[in-house]
Amino acid sequence: MNNTSRKRYYSINLAAQATGRLFSIACNLAVFILVARLLGTEKFGEFSYIIAFLGMCMLIAEFGTTVIFAKDIAQIDEDADIYWGNFIILRFCLSLAVAIPAIAAAHLVRYDLFYYLLTGILALPFIASRFFDPLFQVYQKPWFSTVCSVSYASLYLASTFCAIQFFNSLWLVVVSYGISNVVYTILAFTLSASFLKPRFYFQLKMVKKILKPAWPIGIASLIVMVNTRADIFMLAAIKSDYEVGIYNAAYRFLDLAATLAIILMNPILPIFSKDAKSDRVILNKNFALTVEILVMITIPFAVITPYVSSILVTFLFGDAFLASANVLNILAWVGVLVFISIFSMALCVAIGVVHFGWWNAALAATTNIVLNYIWIPKYSYIGSAWATLICEIILLGITLFFIIKHIGNIFRLSRWIRIIFVTAMLMMILFYCNPLGNQINVVFALISYIPMLFVLRLIPVRAYYLPSRKR
Repeated sequence: MNNTSRKRYYSINLAAQATGRLFSIACNLAVFILVARLLGTEKFGEFSYIIAFLGMCMLIAEFGTTVIFAKDIAQIDEDADIYWGNFIILRFCLSLAVAIPAIAAAHLVRYDLFYYLLTGILALPFIASRFFDPLFQVYQKPWFSTVCSVSYASLYLASTFCAIQFFNSLWLVVVSYGISNVVYTILAFTLSASFLKPRFYFQLKMVKKILKPAWPIGIASLIVMVNTRADIFMLAAIKSDYEVGIYNAAYRFLDLAATLAIILMNPILPIFSKDAKSDRVILNKNFALTVEILVMITIPFAVITPYVSSILVTFLFGDAFLASANVLNILAWVGVLVFISIFSMALCVAIGVVHFGWWNAALAATTNIVLNYIWIPKYSYIGSAWATLICEIILLGITLFFIIKHIGNIFRLSRWIRIIFVTAMLMMILFYCNPLGNQINVVFALISYIPMLFVLRLIPVRAYYLPSRKR
C-alpha cells in the first residue's frame, strides 16, 4: 500500500467510524445532561455509578479480545468465517461467565441500586458486543459502522428522554440503555452477515490463538478500568453519590476525549500492524509524527480549560455542578495523556509488545487506590482528580519506555523544543492578555497559536500524515 493509498484508506475509515461515533458521543452526552438536569445531582451520581459498574463488567467480558480481533482479521486469509464464528462464541461465553459473579457483586456492594445494576447485567452480552467496526473496515464496508452507531444512539437518546420526561424513572433509563445495545447487536450482526457469515465450528486451538495474546491486554485493560473507576466507587463509599455526581460531570469530558481518541486510533491500528510487519523505520517515523500532532492539538485545550470550565460545566449540567469546574481543570491534562496512551497501546499491539501491560496497569491502579484512600477524606473529588493525573503519567511513561526500547527513539529533540516553546507562548498570551476578558482572550490566544505552528515549521505548508518512503 503506497502513501496515497494509506491516507485514503485511513481517511475513508476514519470518516465512516467518526461519523457514527461522534453522533453516538453527542447522544450519550445528551443522556447524561438529561439525567443531571431533570433528576438532580444525587440521581446523576447513582447513574454514573451504574454506568461505571457496567463498564467494568463489559471490559472483563471483552478481556482484550477486540484488539486482537482487529489485528487478526486484517491478516487472516483462509478460514475467516470459522475464525469469526469462534470469536463470537468466545465473546458470548465470556459475557455469561462475567454476568454471574457480577450479579453477586452488585447485591453485595450496592444493594440500594441492585435492581438497576441487575437490569444492565442481564443485557451484558449485548453491551459487550462492540467488536464489529474492525470487521466492517477490513471488508471495506466502513459505513455500516455509521448506520449501527447512529441507530443505537438515536434509540438510546429518544427512549431516555421518554423515560425521564413521562415516568421520571432512572430504572427505565437503564432499561433504555440495555434495549439500545440489543438493537445495535442485532443490526450489526445482520449487516456483517451480508459479507461474512460466521461458521460456528468450535475449534479450541483457534480460541487459544485469540486468548494467548489477549490475556495480558485483558488483564491490563481490567486494571486500567479499576484505575479509572476506583475514584467513583471510592467516592461513593467514603463520601456520597453527590460527590460522585460532581466528579463525574467533569469526568464526562475525559470520557469523551478517550472515545474520540479511540475513534481516531481504530482505523490506524491495521496500518500500524502492516508497517510493523514490513518496515519498522517507517513505523517509527509515523508514530513519532502521530505523537507530535496529538500533543499540538490537545495541549491548547488543556491550557484554555481553566478560562472556560465554569461556563462550560454550568451551561451543560446546570448551576448545581459549578464545583465540577475545578475537577475539569485537572482532568483536562489527563485528557492529553489519554490520547497519547491510546495510540501508544495500539502501537504496542501492532509490534506484539504487550507483556508489560498488566503490571504497568497494576502499578497505576494500586497507586490510584492508595492516593484516593488518603486524599478523598480531606480533598474529596479534587483529590481523586490529582490521583488520576499522577497514575496516567505512570501508565504512559512506562509504555513509552517499552516503545522506544523496541522501535527506537520517537522524540525528535528539535521539534519538541519548538512544541514546548509554542505552548509557553500560548500560556503567556492567555496570562498577559487577561484584561480582554476570558472569552475574547481565549479566542485571541487560539488564533495566535495556529500561525505560530506554521512559523516554527511544526506544520509544513504541505502536511502529510504518513511520510513517504525515500527512494
